[in-house]
Amino acid sequence: MSRVRYFLFDCVRTLAFSVLIALQASPGKSDENKNPGEPGRSIYNSGVPSRVGPCMTCHGLQGEGIEGTTFPKLAHLGAAYVANQLLAFRSKDRPDPAMQVITQGLTDSEITALADYISQLPPSSEIPKAQLSEKAIRGEDIAKNGLWDKGIPACFACHGPSGFGIGEIFPKITLQDKSYILQQLSDWKKDARKSDRMNLMRTIAGKLSTEEAEAVSAYLSAPSSQSQTYKTSVVKSFPDGEMGRIIRLGQEIFTHTQDNAKPYVGNDLQCVNCHLDRGRRPNSSPLGAAYGMYPAFRKKTNRVDTFQDRIAGCFQYSMNGKAPATDSEVMTALVTYSYWLAQGVPLGAKIEGQGYLSLPRPARKPSAVAGRLVFERSCSLCHGLDGQGQASEGKTVFPPLWGPRSFNWGAGMHKPDRAAGFIKANMPLGLANTLSNQEAWDVAVYMNSHERPPDPRSQDNVPNTKKDFHDSDACLYGTKVDGHVLGSQVTSSQ
Repeated sequence: MSRVRYFLFDCVRTLAFSVLIALQASPGKSDENKNPGEPGRSIYNSGVPSRVGPCMTCHGLQGEGIEGTTFPKLAHLGAAYVANQLLAFRSKDRPDPAMQVITQGLTDSEITALADYISQLPPSSEIPKAQLSEKAIRGEDIAKNGLWDKGIPACFACHGPSGFGIGEIFPKITLQDKSYILQQLSDWKKDARKSDRMNLMRTIAGKLSTEEAEAVSAYLSAPSSQSQTYKTSVVKSFPDGEMGRIIRLGQEIFTHTQDNAKPYVGNDLQCVNCHLDRGRRPNSSPLGAAYGMYPAFRKKTNRVDTFQDRIAGCFQYSMNGKAPATDSEVMTALVTYSYWLAQGVPLGAKIEGQGYLSLPRPARKPSAVAGRLVFERSCSLCHGLDGQGQASEGKTVFPPLWGPRSFNWGAGMHKPDRAAGFIKANMPLGLANTLSNQEAWDVAVYMNSHERPPDPRSQDNVPNTKKDFHDSDACLYGTKVDGHVLGSQVTSSQ
């Protein structure tokens, strides 16, 4: 039956393609003023006389697509994304013979109008739940957690919670038909589709095996993949009973800090923003490698700190919040999760990938001016040109890098040397180690040449605070940038 179904589908598609070519062979003029105020609706439902057929024929009355085909669902896609895809079809950067014919018959203004209308199509509100297949369960883990050993971040890390899309670049990817998702991954992998920024999807898809691509497609197309919030998959090796519950809770707090430890957070960051892959990725200060290094004397506090002290510091500085009590469930869960990740790691040993990458200073002095160019080219896609990050479904997906909702002047990442090592080894997300050492240093200096919330240890004035806590060449605090002394403007989010 499936072969007959796809044979009939191919016949219909071929017929539609032939009709489209015939339409294009006898071009005419469209009456753009025929339906003032809603030209996009007219194009979607009726096409453009003598040039383009109606979109609804293949994509449904409400953009719901056609099940079992490669005609995708369009509802819930952003206007800018849709317009970019239509232009990519027209320029042949995105392969599809039928869509290339259609878009050749559309003017720029018609593409804009059509994209605006499609962006207003409502997504289905009633979606049945389905039990995931074994293959889809494997795909769920990839979509939510990634394959960091292959340099593949989670699908939802870029496409937002539940894959609902974010901004103008990352579209909704859940509940498309499996065959459509698989076809797009195949096109990216074969370099047939070229409309991605920085070759991001071509790089990621190229690292997926056929089995992994099929698993991801199975999960993203499953009705149960859609939910307003998502949780990381339960790792099978978690122990049973209360110990297992606390470890799972620790992972949830770590990956979704805003949802699970909100009273202690004062900005828009999650723990996992600086400790990737649920705190497991090397050169991203992995928790398991850090756990065995405490207690330890720290110059920052001028005392011997326990691991609980170290976590408390993260809440105070990186999260610009307040530390949970030592005996609280939040602290217990985070410490227990870290202990679980540290199983098999030598106690007190210096191991490869521990902490952040130590990146030598480049031959040319790092420059914020040069860093801005790097940022606009390689970082703004996710973090925005203003560095304030992007949100989806009310949840921050790409964190702000400066300003009132970012980490404060006491966080380790405010030091360009620390930030440069993290950026080099991990950013852009999915394209790690593609920036040169010089570019990593330049963009780290640019990122940290902006204001952010004050150091909780701040003195009455910037010079005193700099002398006591930031007297280092590796820190921009207290220096003058474009006539402004960094640290002199209070930008607290509290």
